[in-house]
Amino acid sequence: MIIWIILYLFLLIYIFIKYKYKWIHFVWGLIPIQFFGIDLFGAKIKPYMIYTFFIFLFGNKKYKINIITAIIIFVIILCQIFVNFFNDSNIQSYKNQLIVFSVWFFAYIYYNQAKNNKLDEILYVIFYCGIMYGIISIIAVVFHKFNMLIPGLYSTNRFIPGLFLKYDNMFEESFITFYRYRGFTGDPNLVSISFTIPCIIGFYLFRLQEQSLLYKIQYLILLLLSFITIYYTNSRTGLIVFVISLLIEYILFEKNNIIKIIFAILFLFFVYYYFGNFDLLSILFQYKRSSLLSDYGRMSIWMKSIKILLNNNIYFGIGTSRMVANEYNSIYTHNTWVEWICGNGIIFGLIIDLFFFFLGIYYLLKEKINLRIIISLVNCYYAIVISLFTVDEIANCYIVYFIMLLFLFTNKNINNIANIN
Repeated sequence: MIIWIILYLFLLIYIFIKYKYKWIHFVWGLIPIQFFGIDLFGAKIKPYMIYTFFIFLFGNKKYKINIITAIIIFVIILCQIFVNFFNDSNIQSYKNQLIVFSVWFFAYIYYNQAKNNKLDEILYVIFYCGIMYGIISIIAVVFHKFNMLIPGLYSTNRFIPGLFLKYDNMFEESFITFYRYRGFTGDPNLVSISFTIPCIIGFYLFRLQEQSLLYKIQYLILLLLSFITIYYTNSRTGLIVFVISLLIEYILFEKNNIIKIIFAILFLFFVYYYFGNFDLLSILFQYKRSSLLSDYGRMSIWMKSIKILLNNNIYFGIGTSRMVANEYNSIYTHNTWVEWICGNGIIFGLIIDLFFFFLGIYYLLKEKINLRIIISLVNCYYAIVISLFTVDEIANCYIVYFIMLLFLFTNKNINNIANIN
């Protein structure tokens, strides 16, 4: 896999040199690389963390933090320590807490370094990161279709590098095997985030009147690359989030009413597809997979996880990420928000979930001047939130960095984005 990552980084470096982007924003190209990192005391220090740390060392040393924000962070840390003290957690739970806090720490460093730069650059960087990642993905898909055994292309174990991961799954008591594209992440269900966000932001930029024909062609290429890539992840939630998020964007900002109606019909269809029993993705792939409500489906797994919580310590949980560590009943929660509740108890876990669920609404209500771009960014934010319903990753960096991005675009930076509104 390292060969593919190097190729991806070379493409990104070319884009940064060509358009003379600030190198501080290169971190957005490193965020999708989640599989590799440096092991330190049982934790994996990932490339975006190392890069942000160097920004911290050599960048602007003036850091300011709102006193209310500092108090909130301090209270959250104390609550995390408190609940894990009373739920009889082991040392791994405290390590998991440290990982979560470190993601916020690095994201805050990026915020402080980026707030004095032109914010429109960030949007273009995220857009081109999606294209470069898509180019790598399409090359991998072509090799996969022709069954070419290229180094770093396949993996039979989630802990072994490989763009395509072999999966064994149960469907109606039958055992099936297939490959899913996971890219530079450890989980195929996370790949869609790296493409949904650039496509939403790309459409915002696409609607600007001064955009060149070349950019509009690039956006259409990004859409195609993104759809094909997400298709091969075989992530039903990833596909539905990708499609619905874009449909929301198109319905809100497309000027042609007829096209709006078409998009609205498509939106309702995909909502029905996701919550109903009509499994479009299984039809496209010509094999069976468990549905959301089946015995081996996600809902069944979530209910088992909640049952484990109820049988152990409902108020203080079983410890941060102890479920994902397979310490109870050898299952994963496959849901970040259920993981928060199981790990921290019904009270503190729900508070954390509600914080993430309503944060995007807060930004929408807060912003008055730059509402157009904020709507698109909040659309991206909730695409991440919904994607995390089918994967357990409480230290997901995308959602944390995006919170900082929303903070950038709503916190006294009006002049920096006036040229793109």
